[in-house]
Amino acid sequence: MILTRIISVRHEVQKWSKPPAGMLKCNVNSSWIYEFQRCGGAWLVRDQFGEVRFHAREIFVPIQNRVAAELRCILWTMLSLYDLHMEMVEIWSDSDSAVQAINFPRDWPKYRSLLDRLHYAQYRFRSCQVKLSSVRANSAVRKISKSVTNEWRYHSYFARGEPTWLHTTIEEDRRS
Repeated sequence: MILTRIISVRHEVQKWSKPPAGMLKCNVNSSWIYEFQRCGGAWLVRDQFGEVRFHAREIFVPIQNRVAAELRCILWTMLSLYDLHMEMVEIWSDSDSAVQAINFPRDWPKYRSLLDRLHYAQYRFRSCQVKLSSVRANSAVRKISKSVTNEWRYHSYFARGEPTWLHTTIEEDRRS
């Protein structure tokens, strides 16, 4: 079993990029609203050609803060990808704090229980890399997660292919 944890910094390039051959790229995002502690999450998996394989949206029970929301969303994503037998994945989040917490759990004791569950899920993959994305490169999945909190779309779903309402955004990513 190969487990790779990568700590990245934001790069000058702000666009989505394709994963290496043999890997799947999963962009993940949570949208959290303080006033209601309402949280929605989404993930979108693409292959080396930029084609969307699957995507999903979920509403979570009230969560205490933005970091916990993103970690919970990443855990849900990992469990979903594992259930779909996707063994070699890159998971990209635009939450610097969440990526830091995953890579340096001792520095984030407040989230120990959640991080323990997340690391257990991560070790089940042949390769599971958690990387830091730019907000721009995560734009498609951000639109899906924000549909929960901003548009009150509480219907959770899982689907094959791309959401038709994001076709233009995904095509722009694929061409970049």
